[in-house]
Amino acid sequence: MNSKTFRAALTAALLLGASGAVYAQTARPPKLTVAVQKALVEAQTANKKADMPAAMAAIEKARAVSGRTPYDDLQINRYAMSLSVQAKDLAAAAVAGEAAADTDPAVIPDAEKGPVYTAGLQLALNAKHYDKAAKYAK
Repeated sequence: MNSKTFRAALTAALLLGASGAVYAQTARPPKLTVAVQKALVEAQTANKKADMPAAMAAIEKARAVSGRTPYDDLQINRYAMSLSVQAKDLAAAAVAGEAAADTDPAVIPDAEKGPVYTAGLQLALNAKHYDKAAKYAK
């Protein structure tokens, strides 16, 4: 084996090893607690049937679950925001959207940060909460 072939093989092995390490370090989003997930599925099912009162009741059911994680609260607020926008209740949507955007950034998976902060920014601007909008725009 000549030196060029050896270097190419070594480089390939290092690159594959490094990509494997990066892949292994890629964080998966946290899981919802079972009770919260069940309530959010109820909200989603009710929303598909255009039953907004049942969907909002399911959101309240999710909020009533004890032992919620910060990720649970993030997802509950995102669902509540979406339902409130669909119901054209922008004041309630702003409260939920801002609560989602105010979540500890370490809790929000990287893939979800853009949508969370964009929605928070838009709803904060609509509600004239310019201080919060400036925070979310960063």
